[in-house]
Amino acid sequence: MAEAASDDHCPTGLSGAMNDASWAADRYDGIAGEDITTGVMYDEDGMEHCFDSTQDQASDLALKVGRDLGIFHRKGRTNIVDHVEVKVAVGYTPQGPEWPPANLRFDFDRDAGVGAAVLLVLDRYDDIRAWMTHGGGAQNDIALTHDSWSPKERQFPSWSLVDLPKLREAICQWAFNDNLPPSAVGWTPMPDEEIGWL
Repeated sequence: MAEAASDDHCPTGLSGAMNDASWAADRYDGIAGEDITTGVMYDEDGMEHCFDSTQDQASDLALKVGRDLGIFHRKGRTNIVDHVEVKVAVGYTPQGPEWPPANLRFDFDRDAGVGAAVLLVLDRYDDIRAWMTHGGGAQNDIALTHDSWSPKERQFPSWSLVDLPKLREAICQWAFNDNLPPSAVGWTPMPDEEIGWL
């Protein structure tokens, strides 16, 4: 809950704010003429979060959320996203995990001791991100694929081959860690259309 300009607390919700003209007038009087306004929000754990009316990452997130909801136009930038109240509303809204659904496909050649993987992730903005392992392997005679439906069309390039123990480690990191792509191997960003099976 943010503090208003007076000693009164902000309304607890949107409907309360819409029907509380005295709070709105008090807030407006408290920030009139200020170049930068500030606000404090306390989350459900009692942690304090400070916001101000400068252009920052909270503004960018508010713009992204507003565009995703169809509130703001996709072109241009509205300055309402710099307002403390908008940042508080977006900051208090659970955003979900940083990396929701992730799909990893891999293939390996046990005798050669190498393998390769592709990773597709649907991030919290519903954008698909794709990576392919990058090991710089020079073994051109190894045919590995990341698509069992189209194995010849979706072969791994030789530069994607990595040592098999590193690939195993990357698979474990993908399954049990929060950071993507896994750090055990090198990755090259790829257009998701080139992967094609999500």
